Amino acid sequence: MNGSRFAALLAAFALLTQASDGRATAPLLPRGKAISVYVSLQPRVVLFGDALRLRVTVLVDGAKIDPGSVRLHALARPWMTLHLRRKQRDIGGGIEQVLFALELGCLKNECVPTKKQYAFFHFSEASVSYQTLSSRKDGVVRFRLGTVEVLSRINVAAFVDVLQRSAYSPTPYVYHLTPLPAVSYRASPVALASSALAAAAGFAAVAVLLGFRYWRKRRPSSADGVPVAFVHPIDRVLDVLRDARERNDELVMRKALERLAVELDGDERGKELAIEAHELAWAAPRPDQVAVAAFETRVQKVTAR
Repeated sequence: MNGSRFAALLAAFALLTQASDGRATAPLLPRGKAISVYVSLQPRVVLFGDALRLRVTVLVDGAKIDPGSVRLHALARPWMTLHLRRKQRDIGGGIEQVLFALELGCLKNECVPTKKQYAFFHFSEASVSYQTLSSRKDGVVRFRLGTVEVLSRINVAAFVDVLQRSAYSPTPYVYHLTPLPAVSYRASPVALASSALAAAAGFAAVAVLLGFRYWRKRRPSSADGVPVAFVHPIDRVLDVLRDARERNDELVMRKALERLAVELDGDERGKELAIEAHELAWAAPRPDQVAVAAFETRVQKVTAR
């Protein structure tokens, strides 16, 4: 790369760097000035009773002007200032920004169009005052807020007629704050709350009583103070088997023998008998009653407790 191309690249880089800096391409303050004021008034067309938003942005050179001394003097009669907020911050490069945010409103007769359905309001001249750091002298920047169009929501002819006949001042429009009637109830809230609590307590008592009765039924009962004896499952199956044998009920007898085989298989003393019970259950053409009776006797002896 020769020297001329390298110099051209350096120049292009310097231009790009300068363009990326907002203060280099578009200074925040005009050259030679230490303060600048920017005004925004919105909206420009409103209905009667609506508010206006006024924004006044003041940029000052912090090395020449004390930003804390900046004050706004906005004469917008007959409009009044409803809210005012002042905010100050450093935006870099030694520039301080002071923002005034106002809401203006007017509910007076002067703001009601009386000749047409609309009227224009030309605001008086406003100003911003400040104090320099070098000489501590006061300075003023004057500006105008512009013009606002107000549209009427009131019948102009009726309004003018009322103004001419009315003895009220300053406005014929009046309103009354009528107190609301006392609250009344068909039933006392205290009585209703007490009744609801009583009903809830009653339902809870019924639920406890029903639950107790259910628990009593589920709990093992006793007769004449003697606890109910525990019956072993093998003994219960033997009773069923004996009853089926006496009634000569083949089906129930086979089922009882099969169930007995299961119970004996779970008992260490009756595992050998379990095989015989299974064989008797599936004997053909039917289980022999004599063999079954003898088997019952052996089971009772082996499993005697």
